[in-house]
Amino acid sequence: MAVTVARHRSVHAKAGAFDADGAEAGATEVGYPLLEPQHGWAVQEPDEVVAAGRAAASAAPQPPSRT
Repeated sequence: MAVTVARHRSVHAKAGAFDADGAEAGATEVGYPLLEPQHGWAVQEPDEVVAAGRAAASAAPQPPSRT
């Protein structure tokens, strides 16, 4: 099984799980804060982004096992 984690212009880390044939087994996303300390500023804390990515990868559904 492979898990892909992506972050693209959002405040969510997304992870998808795929089986050996490339079929999607499921997906999940975990949010993290977007800070706005001043008008027009947008700040993301790197540790929060990484933690969300790890949490999304851990929560990704597992594909059924092959027998």
